[in-house]
Amino acid sequence: MQSEGSKKLATITDDGRAYLEQNRDLADTVLDRLAAIGKRAAHWQRRGGRDADDRGAPEMPALVKAALDNLREAAAKQLADDADAEPRVVEILARAAADSRRV
Repeated sequence: MQSEGSKKLATITDDGRAYLEQNRDLADTVLDRLAAIGKRAAHWQRRGGRDADDRGAPEMPALVKAALDNLREAAAKQLADDADAEPRVVEILARAAADSRRV
């Protein structure tokens, strides 16, 4: 970590680069999803916080919202209990998203 005034500049290590290359598909998937989430969050804020996606879809049914809340809580608890579980949690969530696209 290098300091430049009050700013700190972090650089990736060779080990980090190797890990990233070995997990490139997962990293790309996560970054793509984060970008999509950011777009939806910005859209949601512009709409005044109403629950709709970028295509103007209606609000999600209450049971779907409850299921997503349950999933979010389960993931948060797993990460709180075991910080090393993050890659597995991300993999499970990515697979759930892919499966839901096939429904």
